[in-house]
Amino acid sequence: MQEQLYETLQYSKKLPFFYQWLLLFICFKATKYLLLPFVAFPIIDNAFSLVAQFLMGIFAYILMLRVIQSLRR
Repeated sequence: MQEQLYETLQYSKKLPFFYQWLLLFICFKATKYLLLPFVAFPIIDNAFSLVAQFLMGIFAYILMLRVIQSLRR
């Protein structure tokens, strides 16, 4: 598992800088809309939603890199 993650992150270095940032932006925007139903509850505060959005965004970024990497093989 760690080798796959390392391989994926090494692959991200091969992508152009603009594509890396565009992919990160899309992932973070998508996770923001995925979290909207949960943020509507007053129990969950703003700090939790930011941390959850950050973690989900990183996970989505790595997942999208894996998809791009597998499509290019």
